[in-house]
Amino acid sequence: MAEVPTFVFAGVGAGVFALAVFGLRGLADIRGALRTGELTRLDAPRHWLATRVFCGFMSAAPVYAATASLGGAGLFAALAVAGIGYAVATKRPVCPNAIRIAI
Repeated sequence: MAEVPTFVFAGVGAGVFALAVFGLRGLADIRGALRTGELTRLDAPRHWLATRVFCGFMSAAPVYAATASLGGAGLFAALAVAGIGYAVATKRPVCPNAIRIAI
């Protein structure tokens, strides 16, 4: 692959850092709700969209690292895994009303 300019590398790095901050905040909020048993907090976790994107990115990073030598096919494989990782995370994590009815 060609040499990546420094400003592009820095810009992508800053974007990934910002995504990681908000994605990890969302995961920490979900973890806290599960630890304390506050299932109503799971209805709308903070930064849920960023958390979904972060999980998709983190699932695609090892795929791209393993298939980088394939060039475009490796990038396509990583993007496919990122899309699947994003799609697997539901739009609304849980419905607390269903839990209240079951209890």
